[in-house]
Amino acid sequence: MFYAVINESGQPTGALYVEVTPSVRAHHPGATFEPCSRLANDGTAESPTWRTVPPAIEDLRSSWVLTRFQLQDVLAGAGLLASAEQLVAASPDPRIGRAWTYGVEFPRTSATITALGAALNLSAEDLDDLFRAGVEIEA
Repeated sequence: MFYAVINESGQPTGALYVEVTPSVRAHHPGATFEPCSRLANDGTAESPTWRTVPPAIEDLRSSWVLTRFQLQDVLAGAGLLASAEQLVAASPDPRIGRAWTYGVEFPRTSATITALGAALNLSAEDLDDLFRAGVEIEA
């Protein structure tokens, strides 16, 4: 997956990065970064008109990782934190409890997130929405 640089007027600039680091952000002040699979040029070589091509959902899912704070905060915002904590405490799988208690990061595709989502009766799309929101949370 790549990240396209989007200028202040919402248009892709033609710049594409594999990772958005602090130095990349400093190089593009005021820009945002949009996940994409590639950029397409709808213009000409002399006068490009860039458009982002959205990534496949599987690529997005494999890139989403929440910290413990982000996960708990997004669940709290959705009214699901108390239920999640009860489910973790009642889980017959001790690994779920250890992951919840000691885990630092929670990948969207992890077994813990999959099990928690199923226990909360969340669809894959519901989990995607939570992770989309969670990655935007800053402590």
